[in-house]
Order: sequence, then C-alpha cells, then structure tokens
Amino acid sequence: MHNTAEDIKQVFLSQIDQKVKDVNGHAGHVGLKLREYARTSFDQGSFPTRKDEDWKYTSVKAILAEEYNGASKSEFTCSIPDQFEATTLCFLNGVLVTNDEHKTKVANGGEDNTAAYVSSGSQEGFFAGSLSVAMANPELKETLSSSVDKICNTPMGIFESMGLGINEDPVCIVIPDNAQVSKPIHLIYATDSKDGATASHPYALIIVGKNAKAEIVESYLPQADNGVYYTNTASRIFVGANGHLDHYRLQVEGKEAFHTAQSTIHQDRDSTYGVYIAELGGKLMRNNIHVSHDSENITSNIYGLFVVQGSQHMDTQSFIDHAKPHCLSNELIKGVLHDRGRGVFNGKIIVRPDAQKINAYQHNAALVLSPDAVMDSKPQLEIFADDVKCSHGATIGQLNPDALFYLKTRGLSDDAAKTLLKNAFLKDVIDHFPNRDIALYFESYLEKKLTQISIKNATEKAIS
Repeated sequence: MHNTAEDIKQVFLSQIDQKVKDVNGHAGHVGLKLREYARTSFDQGSFPTRKDEDWKYTSVKAILAEEYNGASKSEFTCSIPDQFEATTLCFLNGVLVTNDEHKTKVANGGEDNTAAYVSSGSQEGFFAGSLSVAMANPELKETLSSSVDKICNTPMGIFESMGLGINEDPVCIVIPDNAQVSKPIHLIYATDSKDGATASHPYALIIVGKNAKAEIVESYLPQADNGVYYTNTASRIFVGANGHLDHYRLQVEGKEAFHTAQSTIHQDRDSTYGVYIAELGGKLMRNNIHVSHDSENITSNIYGLFVVQGSQHMDTQSFIDHAKPHCLSNELIKGVLHDRGRGVFNGKIIVRPDAQKINAYQHNAALVLSPDAVMDSKPQLEIFADDVKCSHGATIGQLNPDALFYLKTRGLSDDAAKTLLKNAFLKDVIDHFPNRDIALYFESYLEKKLTQISIKNATEKAIS
C-alpha cells in the first residue's frame, strides 16, 4: 500500500514520464504534444479530497489505496454481447485488440486489425481506430492538429491527465464533414483482472465534422467478476457546425470495480449533442460531464439512469456552460437505490451575460427504497442573463403504494410488482434514446440488474 497521496502521485507520474519518453524525439508530433500537456497538468494538479466541494460526497481513497498492475496481455476472450448492428472495436484493459484472431469490423464491411477507415470521399467515410494510425494518415493531420491544440488550451483534470499520460494509444474517431454514418460505432471495453488488481485508462478523441452525423456507443464490461480493478476513462469530443452526435454509455463493471469517467464536449454553432447513460455496475463510480456551448443555436441533451444495491456508490456530475445566445439544454437523471447504496447528483448550469434567449431544463429524480440508502442531490443554476427560460429541480421519494397495491391485486408478488414499477420509473429515461435498437440493448441490462435484485430480496425473505 502507498502511504500518502503524494506517494501515489509520484508512482503515476513515473509511468507518464515513461510514456513521454517513448515518443520523444518526434518534434511536432501531436501524440507527444498531448502527453507533455497531460504530464504538466497532472504534475500541477492534486487528487481530490472530500474538502473539495465537487467531491464532498465521494472519497477516492479506496481507488488510490490499491497497487495496480499494468494492462494485461492475456488473450481476449470476452464474448461480444447480443447487440444492434454496428461497427465494433474491442478493447482489453483499455488497449485496442488488434491481433489476428480478434480483428475489428470496419465500416466498409471488411476487416482490419488496426482501424476502421473508409476514404472521406465516400458518404460512409470515417476513421475509427488508434490515434497513432490516425496520425499517419495525411487526410486527418490538419483536423487532429486543430483538435489537439484546443485540448492543450483548456484545463485538464487530474484523472483525465493521468489517463491520457498513461494510455498506450488513445482511440480516435473522425467523422469527416458531411458524412452521414448509418451504423453506430460500438466501443466495447472489457477488463480482465485475474492476475491481480488492474488499472486501465481508456482515452478517446472524437471529432464530428461540419454537417456530419454519427452514433457512438461505449460499453464497459468485465471479463469475469473476479476482483478489484480500476477503469479511468476520458473523452474529448468536438461537434462541428450543424453536426449531430448521439453518444451512449453503458457501464456494467464488476462488483469490486472502480470507475471514473470524464467527458468534455465542445460544440460549434447549430450542432446537437446527446449523451445517454446507464450506470449499473461497479463498487464506486464517478462520471463527470462538461459541455461547452462555443457558439449559437446549440442543443445539448443529457439523459441518464443508475441503479445501486449493496454498498455501491454512484456519483454523476454535470456542467453545462451556456456562453452564447439561442441555445437549448435538457437534462434528466433518474436513480433507484437499495440496501446501503449511495447516489450523488451535482448538476450545474451557468448562463453567461451574453447568453440571451437560453432554454435550460434540469431535473434529478430518485427512488430511495431502503432506510440505509442515501441520495444527495444538488441541481444548480447560475444565471447572468435576463432573457432566459431555465428550471431545475430534484425529487426524492419511494414507490407509489397505491400502484404497488394495484399490481399485487392483479396477482403479482411483492417483488415482481416493485420490479415492474422500478423499471417503469427508469424506462422514462430510456424512452428519450433516439435509437430504438440501442435502447433495447440498454433495457436488457437494466432488466437483468433489477431481476437480480428481486431474486436477492426474495431469497433473503425466504431465509428469514
């Protein structure tokens, strides 16, 4: 075990220094520029404590107390779940799987062991693969350099800088101007911790060009529920003028897993970005979402759900920065809490002085179904403009006893009736998912989680 936060920081810093050294000598290389910026940001930052307002209800001590192995080189054996039709890239412990036995599907229907790329002259043209491969493509050089410059001129938190600094080779997705990608791009992250506690740092650079449209799905799955591991994931997302990105995140990590996530989204004029989230697994989860409206007529949608049982801890933090006029944001986060579980929601919307004609809506709702479960909710609005329509609120309650009684009179058991009501409560979020096939994929995991809780409760009642 490490003694202090500074000791832990030095361990990670030495790993980052090694990665910087690996690409040293390539002056002007965007990969080197990113790593050097990550290294500087990490060195200047510090791990949060509960004295920090945004981390008041979530301690990272348990995450930092473990001594983690690096990315495992074990064979990739995680079966791809039943899913929608998609271009699929698989990652094992944060590293893109590129061996001959497990090639990734590509956009043109063929196979490639490094990337999914079709000429940008095609309507389906896009790149999806590793950043190192993307950087070798002259067609992408200017786009990547511009995005990297933006990243290196914006603040980077301690976990994002750590992940970017340590990551073997970030994933890169580039949707060229005017491209309309017909199938979702599915990133499946599997973790294998059979050799001991493992830390992985998936990092994604996602660029959607002008007038382009795409769907991206991230699924975080364990190889086996076999112990402690840590997934520290981050994304930098750029949506160009009149671009449209629907971004889905499914997290069903193992029961002893830690999961921290940071998504930073930059939107240009007339663009639409939507993120649709289901947090179902893990022991401790923290998800940060930061959306910046960098121009006018932007729409942002955040719809998320979570379910906790046992001693699970799930913390969702969002920040929507309305810096320009004539923009819209919608946010709905719902959760169901059992046993000794804890949920945290801290949503902040800021409307800056020049951001007139803003519509911003935010709501957090939770069902607390145990006397030992805790929900901390803090919706926030900071408005510095006078011609806006903004609302925010939080609702914390229990299942409707009348609805529960009605279902039981129709022959449902107590547990079955509760499961049905919980599913209906959370399905309100899934109904906002634009892609019905992806919605059904998420629903299957939600139903599995709620069924497991129902069986557990029924077993405990039978024993007592």
